[in-house]
Amino acid sequence: MKIKLRNLISPPVAIVIAITIVSSLVPLPLVRDHRLNDQAAAMAKVAAKYAEAGQKDKASEILAQAFDRAKSTDNEVSKQNALSEIVKQSVQAQQYDQALQAAKLIPNNNSVKIRYLRELAVIYLLLGQKNKASEILAQAREVTQKATDRSFQYGIGTEVALDESAKAVFLSKINQDYAEAQQYEQALQAAKVMPDGAGKARALSEVAVKYMKLDLRLIVPEDKTLEVLAQARAAAQAEKNQSAKVAVLSDIDRRYTEIDSSFPPGFSYSNAEKYYLGDDKFAQNAVKYAEAKQYDQALKSAKKIDSAYLKGNALDKIIDLSTEQADKEKVSKILDEAVRVAKTIYSDTEKAEGLASVAVKYAAIGQKEKASEVLAQARWYAENAGTWIAILT
Repeated sequence: MKIKLRNLISPPVAIVIAITIVSSLVPLPLVRDHRLNDQAAAMAKVAAKYAEAGQKDKASEILAQAFDRAKSTDNEVSKQNALSEIVKQSVQAQQYDQALQAAKLIPNNNSVKIRYLRELAVIYLLLGQKNKASEILAQAREVTQKATDRSFQYGIGTEVALDESAKAVFLSKINQDYAEAQQYEQALQAAKVMPDGAGKARALSEVAVKYMKLDLRLIVPEDKTLEVLAQARAAAQAEKNQSAKVAVLSDIDRRYTEIDSSFPPGFSYSNAEKYYLGDDKFAQNAVKYAEAKQYDQALKSAKKIDSAYLKGNALDKIIDLSTEQADKEKVSKILDEAVRVAKTIYSDTEKAEGLASVAVKYAAIGQKEKASEVLAQARWYAENAGTWIAILT
């Protein structure tokens, strides 16, 4: 009788053996660098959730720690990935100086750095810091002129300079985005001095749409769009003609709907990823149960999902639906169970992200202590991601 080896080895043991074999073939400094950069990226995501829960100081503290971890590594590829995540999450947390700090550390020979500098220049312009915006814009242009892009050359170990036509495209894009932002700012200032009423409201609403389109292209968060729409709504309230007032308020509400469709819950996921959610029967069932307000069944289905990615997506959807449809007491119980489900996610980095997403929902229903407790757990998993692999190696 033949006995197959796989029948004698449990899956966890098999994973440990596989990692041990692979780690013996990979240089230890490289393993260490990947681990630290994975931790840095996960910590940045958790930091953004701290900011969303209203804990800006804690968010800044964690972003600084994430930056230190990314900075301490030597592998350019993994470092760039971690720094890119820190830039994006710092912007979401509205910690723009930390985003700029991370962007500057990305190697000069990379087009990613050029893109982030150009986008941060726009952000500082929108914040009214024109001198700083001009400085960053100048840096973006300088990096472009000197750039060699190794993004696609790592596999063959060579470095190829960007040709002049490619540099011209980058420079054109830098100038175009900045010029558009300047134009929108001028339009905004012109609208603000108009007398309150339907005319001013419409002008502000149009500016808000322009910001929305700019937000979709860049890493600029949607706060600016929402801020201008709020100003438009306030201006509309002063309109004495009731029919004009109703019409312009209706138009503003439509703009809000446009923003909601552009920035749904979990908008960082691409449309392709959202559709992938339906490919897994458990994930699909989980969402269907949640839509039918059968949250216990939804969470049971989510718990059966093996994929960390799909499980996280399903949890996001269940929580968002429950927040919209259920009362606070019910939502609290759903969130308690969601925490337990999130902890079954195998990957530490994905687990950290899942827990942080749940924590934000606790904050949204006023349970700040619970939010802090779950955020602390998410932070721990992010900071210690991959540590057990380090022990094996």
